[in-house]
Amino acid sequence: MKAGGNTWTGVAFNAQGEIITSSQDLGNAPLAEFRFADGATGQAWVAGRDDNSGLALLRPVGASRTYPFLPFSSGQPSVNAAMGLVQYSGTPNAAPTVFNTRITGFRPGFSGYNYLQIQAADNATTNGALVVNAIGQIQGIRLPRAFLVRNAISTGNEVYVVASAEVGSIAVPILRGGQSGCPPKQASGTDGVPSAPPAFPVIFHGNMTIGGQGAPVGSLLYARLIKQGKPDAWDCFSTTTRGEYDFPVDVPEGGYEDARVEFWSGGRMASATSVYDTSRPASSVSVNLAF
Repeated sequence: MKAGGNTWTGVAFNAQGEIITSSQDLGNAPLAEFRFADGATGQAWVAGRDDNSGLALLRPVGASRTYPFLPFSSGQPSVNAAMGLVQYSGTPNAAPTVFNTRITGFRPGFSGYNYLQIQAADNATTNGALVVNAIGQIQGIRLPRAFLVRNAISTGNEVYVVASAEVGSIAVPILRGGQSGCPPKQASGTDGVPSAPPAFPVIFHGNMTIGGQGAPVGSLLYARLIKQGKPDAWDCFSTTTRGEYDFPVDVPEGGYEDARVEFWSGGRMASATSVYDTSRPASSVSVNLAF
């Protein structure tokens, strides 16, 4: 998985290509690129995101097709059971790496989720890594260390995965219900600190239709800023007037002057684009959007 300058691991858990992964690595992005072990690539839209559980569900964008997948296990593995650990290796375009691991403990968490302690090292590519059993079923999904420590699930030296039985029975139904609002903004600099002062917002406004009808109040609209040499930056807005939007776009760090701006909603990109012109404070740009 790749979004906003982050690269991590996700997994398709059914033939329709629904992907479960850690939400933190998405940053502000509602769209991620994926690459399967067989080399197949594409884009996936965030159908649901729950930062309280640390999980997100994505669906492929584009024509329907059949995807390779691994199913969730509904059973609880025993302590000392041998498992496989599958994760992105950190090498660009490389297939996932498989390691041997073992279940070393069990811990009940919050909101009905359980966690399995495993033998594993920690590095920047481990987020979303999968623990799989001998018959290829997902037993657990690895979440960022900061999330586990923040929620008192793990100390700095312990490695846990959220058990797949609860992911399948609790998280997936919630995430399929959709996003309830814009994700929390995250700075894209090192350790969440912007690398440069943010620019003044650029206010985009105009008519907005979905399927030929005025977009309902509360529709989520995303702006994607694309600038060579920079990771894509995203901003989000929830509409307040039917059929119209008034979106002050800003990003968490500088360096995006004159970036190309795409507009997305519900996994679709509008044909109209614009430019992130920060030369005039609070400049206003009229763009009509159809999805």
